[in-house]
Amino acid sequence: MLHRSASTHAAVAVCTALSLASANAVRADTYPDKPIRIIVPFPPGQTVDVVGRLVSEQLTSSFGKAVVVENRPGASGMVGTAIGAKAAPDGYTLLVASAGTLVGNTVMFRDKIQYNALRDFAPVINFISTPQILVVEPNSPLRSLADLIKAARASPGKLNYATPGSATSSHLAMEMLRSATGIQMLMVPYQGSPAALTDIMGGRIPVMFEAAPGVIALIRSGKVRAIANGAARRSAFLPEVPTVAEQGFPGYEASPWVGVVAPAGTPRSAIDTVYATAVKFLESAEGRTRLQNLGAEPLGMNPDQFAAHIRADIDRLTRVVQEAGIKTE
Repeated sequence: MLHRSASTHAAVAVCTALSLASANAVRADTYPDKPIRIIVPFPPGQTVDVVGRLVSEQLTSSFGKAVVVENRPGASGMVGTAIGAKAAPDGYTLLVASAGTLVGNTVMFRDKIQYNALRDFAPVINFISTPQILVVEPNSPLRSLADLIKAARASPGKLNYATPGSATSSHLAMEMLRSATGIQMLMVPYQGSPAALTDIMGGRIPVMFEAAPGVIALIRSGKVRAIANGAARRSAFLPEVPTVAEQGFPGYEASPWVGVVAPAGTPRSAIDTVYATAVKFLESAEGRTRLQNLGAEPLGMNPDQFAAHIRADIDRLTRVVQEAGIKTE
């Protein structure tokens, strides 16, 4: 009797599993069959938002379904990122993630964030890298990195710099510069890059790092002036701007990534479908041209490569922060 009961239960369990698998297979075959939302955890106009809208455009064109960008800024990207982590893992919510939101926040706010970068997300594609560019207002007397260092040393702890928020890639780029040069500066956090750049252009804040896609148009129009590139080598889109390494600090590199993730548990078939569409754009002539015009470098890591990259970045930044004694303010 017990044996027959156990067998019956086992048969029911198998049938249920097969039914669920069949249902999932049907959904995979028809994915997507309704609108997709892409959460951007920063305000419109900065690099993460630019990537979100590029991905939205490509997915809309490929799928023939609405793909809507939803800006949910706050707390250095932690608000929107937490929303993405808690969303239904059905393939219809994606999150634009950055080195700042998944790596920087994990390392700098380990006990405060409401998500786990490694457990709560399914990586989709590491889309681009974005060199951090050190900018000042056009008439600033700071015309080189040497000028900035001299000014900071003349007034230790009194020279301000702007960031889009604590633990953002912009903040970490400046903290690494402070560590490399030994200068002391005061961080002024803003609710996103556009507000910070407005004060840079107005001369109210002397300097900030900003990702190239968010500032290249301002550089080309003369509204801000670039004095250093945080990338390992000069960029094709800003060939006249020397790197931090060239200006006396070899080994310095601040060129973080922006990519797309989904809530953990999202069907791999949906992830692979989004990845295939996104990487096709990165590999196209149109994609390469558009990204170069934005000041971004295409990456295109697949989901497994991206997952390994996030883990390695967290380990690397943890060592950097500990060795340099970098803290949020």
